[in-house]
Amino acid sequence: MTGGTVRISFFPFLRVAFELAEIRRATVVTIDPVRLGGVGIRRSQGARVLAMSAGTGVRLETTRGAIIVQSTIAERVASALTPAG
Repeated sequence: MTGGTVRISFFPFLRVAFELAEIRRATVVTIDPVRLGGVGIRRSQGARVLAMSAGTGVRLETTRGAIIVQSTIAERVASALTPAG
């Protein structure tokens, strides 16, 4: 996150950037590759999923759609990106 912009990179396949103001909600989720049909870039629960293994992730619901990103610090990320209000 730099200068109010959130950047997500799943190098070399995908790069996403959006403004903090576009985030509606950030929640911690459990990522299960078996239910997703594997690892990598997937689609599940109406969101794009970026995951390399089972674990926790952050579901970001934005004005442009939803994305789930695997993270070892999912709670901290979700807390930092949750809009005040």
